[in-house]
Amino acid sequence: MYISEYDGNIKMTIGKQNADLQIRRLNNNAQPFYILLGADEKVLVSPVAYDKDVSNFVEFLDAGIERYDELY
Repeated sequence: MYISEYDGNIKMTIGKQNADLQIRRLNNNAQPFYILLGADEKVLVSPVAYDKDVSNFVEFLDAGIERYDELY
């Protein structure tokens, strides 16, 4: 449980805490919303929202792997 820096409300559940984190760090509250973070918790590639196209998601993952390998 913690008090949100974004809206000042108490966040009791993990879901509310995760939504708050997403709003504060990424200015977005879409679900599902895919984010790839590096070891330092920085965003590796642009996040993506839900997309039924499997090849788009694979491209997103591959781009994340490539960026991770560049940085770490």
